[in-house]
Amino acid sequence: MTRVPSFRVGDLVRVIAVSPAVQAQFRWAKDDPASTLRVLSRLLELRVTCQVVEISIDTGWPWIACEELNHIGRLVYHKLVIEPDCIELVSRTSPS
Repeated sequence: MTRVPSFRVGDLVRVIAVSPAVQAQFRWAKDDPASTLRVLSRLLELRVTCQVVEISIDTGWPWIACEELNHIGRLVYHKLVIEPDCIELVSRTSPS
């Protein structure tokens, strides 16, 4: 059994893979379910660092937040839950 990495709110992470579950279903985004695969693919391609903003009570998986400009130049915020195997820790939040 694989040990699930423990993430904390404030940790900086980078997407390293797009889960097959996300590729099959676009239901993992709170803000816009149809854009989940596009957003994750873009984060993966650009190697963007995102911040963990919440930990799911049900699964223990981290919610990450990122922002991008849309087609008319407005800033759009995304909040996505992501499987721990699909991200890597870039920087750990210092203990409080």
